[in-house]
Amino acid sequence: MKTATVASDPKSSNKKSLGYGYVSFHSEEELQRCLKEMNNKMLQGKQIALSKQIEKNNFDPKANVFVRNLDKAVTQD
Repeated sequence: MKTATVASDPKSSNKKSLGYGYVSFHSEEELQRCLKEMNNKMLQGKQIALSKQIEKNNFDPKANVFVRNLDKAVTQD
């Protein structure tokens, strides 16, 4: 089981995406598979970029993968 979170603008009434998010995995194997299969793939017309989280200063400490370049139309729901 994994969890995903899309960062959204707290000032926006419709929770507009900020274009990035986080995915947490329960095992290193799942994480590595995601990085291998999904990095630089197209998602809703945009090429997403994944990176394994190393620094805890700027990211969610529970997340394993930082996902950037999400289309603004991508939402949490």
